[in-house]
Amino acid sequence: MIKFPKEVDKVIDKLNHMGFQTFVVGGSLRDRLMGFQPVDWDLATKAKPDEILKIFPNAEVLNENLGVMRLYFTKSSHDEIAPVVDIATFRREHTHDEKGTPVRFEFTDTIHEDLNRRDFTVNAMAYNNTLGIVDPFNGRKDIKDKIVRCVGDADERIKEDPVRILRALMLIAEKGFHPEASLYEAIGKNCNSLNNLSIHRIREEFSRMMGGISVGTAIEIMKGTGVLKVIAGESVDNFFSVKKALFLEMVKKIDKTPPVRKRRLGLFYSLLDKDTAMKTLDKMQYDKTTRNRIMDVITGMAAVESITKPVNLKRFIADVGIERYRFLAEVAHDRNVIFCKSSERTTKRLNMIENIEKKNEPIVPEDLAVDGNDIRTELGIDGKEVGEILNCLLLDVHRNPFKNRREILLYMAKAYGKSSLKRKIRQNKRLNKFR
Repeated sequence: MIKFPKEVDKVIDKLNHMGFQTFVVGGSLRDRLMGFQPVDWDLATKAKPDEILKIFPNAEVLNENLGVMRLYFTKSSHDEIAPVVDIATFRREHTHDEKGTPVRFEFTDTIHEDLNRRDFTVNAMAYNNTLGIVDPFNGRKDIKDKIVRCVGDADERIKEDPVRILRALMLIAEKGFHPEASLYEAIGKNCNSLNNLSIHRIREEFSRMMGGISVGTAIEIMKGTGVLKVIAGESVDNFFSVKKALFLEMVKKIDKTPPVRKRRLGLFYSLLDKDTAMKTLDKMQYDKTTRNRIMDVITGMAAVESITKPVNLKRFIADVGIERYRFLAEVAHDRNVIFCKSSERTTKRLNMIENIEKKNEPIVPEDLAVDGNDIRTELGIDGKEVGEILNCLLLDVHRNPFKNRREILLYMAKAYGKSSLKRKIRQNKRLNKFR
């Protein structure tokens, strides 16, 4: 007997008690058989949509036409994650629109017909405590063998719904599966159908893949089938065709880097040349925060990798901020993995920032023992000169932290206040030009 959360069991028992055969199905059953504990659970039932709502009047209607309802539960303890249960009526499907949405379907009374419409064998299983596992397409064997195989003809299944290409790639990236030969061929044959999907959907799925255990294999398959060209742009595909050795190193070693989505996304873009990276960045339409992080990688990686001294590091952080620096430093570390470079510089930079923070050395203007009001009061000046003087003082204490005392800084400020030329010379000594 497979163990499910008590909330899931209660929903199944209630539907069964009312005379409606109900099963755990889809990805939730697949993941449970693989030893994972899903949060989102999928149930298939003989009950029609109106009958489901009579039994669960508080259910949220996700899709009225397809008869898909959602139940939310609250946590019973601090250690548990409240499950979300989606309930759908058994159905068979006949035709789909270009985005893969069923446009001609009918409800049915048997779980076998419902499983027959599903995408992959590993998702076409059902279970309840009465009948056990219903597995007409040998999904359990494919789970064991880590194979993504379509239910029925692969070409027909992919033509029905282009989202299935992304689902297959997600299984490859997240679970370490491999595509069966006919599925690989069908993905290549139908990859242009991804153009029918929103860039939002494609971007989210691509970003999600980056957190997988086998993203290198997924990217390699995307390149081989033409998917990468469709979703990231022709310039990316051409770049990796020319830089074949770089591409092979990336797909071979990216899985050795920490599975952090934005970090691996930054790594991916850092391997491209600037023009190519900018083109695909525009195509993917990332949110502002993600776009800014990737822009930092595109324009600032060389500056980070050139840092060898504490004073340079402090100036860089003062210019871009500690969070932006940490992200770039992490991507720089991951690039060392790809290029088999020594991590000596990366480790040295990590040690430098730890020592700086441990000694509480000033890095940003707010760390100075004086502020703008002090400069205005002591020197009787205002406007941009105040900022220029504070910046000069910061550069001084970066090199000599012991100077970060009020009386010393005010003495130095008066000297800078008397000479705009001296301020310009001091500011021109800044080593970091990255913005």
